[in-house]
Amino acid sequence: MSEEITKHIKKAFVYKSAGNFKQAIESFYKALELDSENPEILSEIAGLYFELNNNDKAIRYY
Repeated sequence: MSEEITKHIKKAFVYKSAGNFKQAIESFYKALELDSENPEILSEIAGLYFELNNNDKAIRYY
């Protein structure tokens, strides 16, 4: 995993811990642009969409 991907993922977890789910999703999307098939990133995005009660998008990412 590249340093840039790791940077975006770490930032996303900081946002997630603070309850800033939309910002966390944005950071995970940036990581996903660099590694589009990463199952951990996809799973994190799905979980955040569930937290936001957006089940349609959550299911799409699972």
